[in-house]
Order: sequence, then structure tokens, then C-alpha cells
Amino acid sequence: MFFILSKIVYFFLQPLVWVIVLLVLTILIKSVKWKKRLGISTVVITLVFSNPALLKVCLHGWEIHAVKTEELKDYQTAIVLSGMIEWDSDAGRISCRRGIDRLWQTLHLYKTGRVEKILITGDSGYVFGRDLREAERLKNELVSFDFPSEDILVETQSRNTYENALYSKDIIDSLGLENLLLVTSARHMRRAKAVFENLNIPVDVFPTDQYTGNDLYLYWDEYVLPSGEAFSGWTDLIKEMVGYIVYDIKGYI
Repeated sequence: MFFILSKIVYFFLQPLVWVIVLLVLTILIKSVKWKKRLGISTVVITLVFSNPALLKVCLHGWEIHAVKTEELKDYQTAIVLSGMIEWDSDAGRISCRRGIDRLWQTLHLYKTGRVEKILITGDSGYVFGRDLREAERLKNELVSFDFPSEDILVETQSRNTYENALYSKDIIDSLGLENLLLVTSARHMRRAKAVFENLNIPVDVFPTDQYTGNDLYLYWDEYVLPSGEAFSGWTDLIKEMVGYIVYDIKGYI
């Protein structure tokens, strides 16, 4: 129930949804006074949430910033959180998202001897699974690329960050895994690390696919030119911030 409710809440947390709702209300409401207020609100929200500079400033304050590979020690196991792919049923193959950087960076660590094993955790984050089976499909791909099957572990039940940690803990405890490195997106790392540590799974972190670097660089056009992509960035950021608060209330962190 919590899983389904969270998906509904996240839908209404999207700034683009707010704009659409305000536009519909502006059209439907007869009052001239309220039409004006709603129209102004629509313009303000659109300008704020389409501004790349403001988004980057907020992301820079939220993201856990990158760790240089040479600063890492060696680890037995890298835990890679899902949310990286879609399944293209027409073509019968994996279609990668931006988050695939989680796996790409982990494979680099594996090939350079910084991690011995990779644990991929997650089935599908959708209410309806869409035949994703993410961890399983990714392992099959890696094995087809001659990665040793015994070095690619999978957790295939979880649908969200809390379950990623909960079900990974069963594997970690049963196999006696230790010296763990948690790999996920920089904007997601704050919540993920807190969940794992709340379940007494000590981890070091390796954030990936940063939207901002350790130093914040802004360009003149980002201050003045609106961007449709900024809406998507805000959706992800708001989801993480609200998710962190909800997980705190639920006792997950």
C-alpha cells in the first residue's frame, strides 16, 4: 500500500503537473479576479521551475559529490542500486537511462581491481512491473560479456530504496559480505546511505551521474534562458527531498 501511495504522491509533486492544473483551472474558473491570480501563478511557477541556474544551485546543495577513484580503498562488494534501464519489448533488449552510469562506474572499479564482487539490487520501481526484472537482466547481459557469474550477485525482489537495503541485507548476511561500497546517483545517495546504515549495513559511498560537480559552475544563459529539462530535474530533486522526509517519518532512516 505504501509503495502505491508513494507513486501517487510523487506524480502530484511534479512542477509540470502543477502548471497543467493551474492552466486548466484558469480556463475553467469564471471569476476574473481568480483567473488573473491563477494566470500569474502559472507564469511564476513556469519561470521558477524552468530556470536551470536555480535548479543547479539547489542540486549542488543536495547531491553527495563525487569521490575520485584513486581516493578509494579496495572493497569486497559494490552494491549497485537499480533504476538504470528500461526494457524495450519491441526490440527485445535493454534500453539504458542516464542512471546507467551507476553500473558503468562500478564495472570500471571491478576491472581495475577496486571491487571483487558486484551486487545489483532491484526488480522494478513501477506499480506495474512492465516485465523489467532489472537486476536479473543486467546480470544476464554482463555474463554474456564474459563477466564471471559468481562475481555478479543479484537481489530481485525490491521495488524501492528501502527494499533495496532490506533485501540486500539478507544476501549480505547470508554470504558474510563485508567491506561494502554503495553506488547510486549523487542526488539519490543521501537517502540511500541513510537507509542502509539504519539497517546496520555500514557502507562507504561512490556517487555517480552528478548533475553538478564539486564546484558549482553557472553560465550566463542558465540564468536567463528557460529549459524544459529543468522541469525533469526539479521532479527528481523534489522526489528525493520528499522521499527523505517520508522515510524519516516512517523510521527507515
